[in-house]
Amino acid sequence: MARKRKPGTKNKGATTRSLLSRPSSTAPVPGTAGRLEGGDVSGDLHVHNQAKQILTFTTSYVADILRTALWLLKKPLGLVTFAILLIIALGFVIDRFRSVLSPLCTLPVLQFTAVCSSHSPVPLDMKNPKTADFARLVELQDGFSGIMAMNAGVGEIGLKLKQSEMATLDLATLVGVSDFKNREALVRALLQFVDDAQKAGDGLHRLSAKLDGAVDRITIVNDYALHAIQSARSHDEDSASHLALQSVYAPRPLTEDSVLRSFNDAMGVLARETQRSLLEASLNAANLERLQERLITIHEICSREGVALNAAHGELLSELWTVLGGNRQARRKNEMQLALLQAVDQHRKQAHVHVILTREALQIIAADVEELRERAAAPEVVGEYVSPEVMIKFISQGIERLQEGRQRERGRREALMDEVVNGVSVAASSSLAFSIES
Repeated sequence: MARKRKPGTKNKGATTRSLLSRPSSTAPVPGTAGRLEGGDVSGDLHVHNQAKQILTFTTSYVADILRTALWLLKKPLGLVTFAILLIIALGFVIDRFRSVLSPLCTLPVLQFTAVCSSHSPVPLDMKNPKTADFARLVELQDGFSGIMAMNAGVGEIGLKLKQSEMATLDLATLVGVSDFKNREALVRALLQFVDDAQKAGDGLHRLSAKLDGAVDRITIVNDYALHAIQSARSHDEDSASHLALQSVYAPRPLTEDSVLRSFNDAMGVLARETQRSLLEASLNAANLERLQERLITIHEICSREGVALNAAHGELLSELWTVLGGNRQARRKNEMQLALLQAVDQHRKQAHVHVILTREALQIIAADVEELRERAAAPEVVGEYVSPEVMIKFISQGIERLQEGRQRERGRREALMDEVVNGVSVAASSSLAFSIES
């Protein structure tokens, strides 16, 4: 039978069970977790939006800076582009007209411009030779001997042009007192012819002098190379203990350095002298062509005057002298002037042929020197080593050939000069005899 509970007493077991079944105060309240998760998400979105705004602002700021900088650089970039295009255009024009403008390179101001840069050889320091082909170098140097032999008569032609100046001046005097309608223009053309003939004659003498100087300098540098190689070879032979450790066919260091240095010097001198002589030959060719234009001008003026002249320019001035009566009054006195005037165009043609051949020969030598320089600067090929003894022999033979060619050319020139001087003496004697008789 169950016990009856007294009124006012609590059921302890029920109380215990109710306490156990009641949720603890530490457990999360429904709805609180959702509120916490929502706060975290909103915070992340806020940070993301702020970063996006910062990135957008930075990008627009940098873009604005670049836009402003490019706008400010528009004119400088335009000027730079214009300068580049102008340089390209000038380079194209200079390459096309370099040969025409080459005579201007003698002026001191224009020697260092782009027009004259191709006429000066490339510095040898930029292309240090690795091999020394003295056989080919001496062969190229022999070309100057042939050029000197070919130009032995240039001095004689220059003297004849000099003598024709006096006869042309006398002719200009006769034209000045003649009845020609265009006598002033004809006198002016004759005087211009005298000036051009003087320049042409001086240029021919200057060309001969430059060729002589070129041969002298080439001979000197060859002689220096010969002594340098011999001295280095003697020094290496004295170091017998050091050489005993080396192979018989191995190049000796000191001798090899001396050979390359001597070859470098000799090649540089040959290149420089070739370019200088080539420029002088080009100037002489231009002077002789200008002389031909003066003769054509004189012929046209005489044709307008109705003077019956031969079509050949060689007899132009002498026939003009005859028309004016110069040879009727003093024929014996003016025989030399008539001969000079009659042959003046022939002298010009001979000089022009000599100068053109000289220029072509110098151009060939210059091209060969550049080819030799390129080949010497290339890597050394196995088996190309030449002993110092053979190089010394090559250089000695080159010096001998240059000296022999120089002596032959000098002897021929002296003989031609003697002929010219004897001709002048005979003409002067005949003129003096005519003066005494008259």
